[in-house]
Amino acid sequence: MQLIARVTLRRHEMGDAGDEISHAGAARSVAIFRIVGQSPDKALKVLNQEISTHAEPLVALAVDSSAPTAAQQKVYETVQAACHRQSVPVLTCGGDPGKLAPPPLAGYAPEPWFPSIASMVLEFGEGDLRLGGRKAATRG
Repeated sequence: MQLIARVTLRRHEMGDAGDEISHAGAARSVAIFRIVGQSPDKALKVLNQEISTHAEPLVALAVDSSAPTAAQQKVYETVQAACHRQSVPVLTCGGDPGKLAPPPLAGYAPEPWFPSIASMVLEFGEGDLRLGGRKAATRG
């Protein structure tokens, strides 16, 4: 698993002259990881190193192909389970949502799914990225 980006959203209010008046609220960011199918233990180290530095971590897992390898599937499932144990929201970008993971764990809603990283970033930038009540598709 590789950290490929961290996207941060911070809203600013601008005055009539284009001067910044204030920035509203704290910035929310999402760490985007590419699932490459290496060791699940290494993936957990990368995950824990990244999310330990943020107060409200949000994780996106990018899957490059519609049919992940067995190694990629194992890393995906391991990281997803670790995020659930730590109450870290997980988004999935790419891949075939029907083939990626087993049904949601008991007590958990299906994870949000996006067809691509670009579509997730676009929705994140528009401020519509709300877990639970979003416009994007969910597995199910």
